Amino acid sequence: MTKGTCFELEVFDAVRRNLGQFGLRPDACLVHYRKGYFSKDRHRKIIFDISIELYVSGSEQPSLIWVWECKDYSNPVPVSDVEEFHAKIQQLGEDNTKGTLISRGVLQKSALAYAISKGIGVARFPARQDPLGCLL
Repeated sequence: MTKGTCFELEVFDAVRRNLGQFGLRPDACLVHYRKGYFSKDRHRKIIFDISIELYVSGSEQPSLIWVWECKDYSNPVPVSDVEEFHAKIQQLGEDNTKGTLISRGVLQKSALAYAISKGIGVARFPARQDPLGCLL
């Protein structure tokens, strides 16, 4: 298992366990790992590392899709990665979509400035060693 996959799975597990701390009702959400969402611009699906779909009672379509991009880099996350993530969010649909970039490390100053200017959430996730030997 790659370092990136280990990180994605750790974040996925943490998101599932902590929906309430994000202000979400677990019974109104579906949490997905590497789910694809159709892009009319690409005519194919865009895969997001993690997504949370929030449903209003009785609805078959999510009222909010919160997508997460995981970055486990030894160097600061570059602005180009944040720009690419923003472009993917725009293709999914701006009206009901929220994006968060989560990283073990820091972002370049320009990457953080860009994320803030586009309303992209930014979070850091602490490292730890799991029993399987993945650096998490």
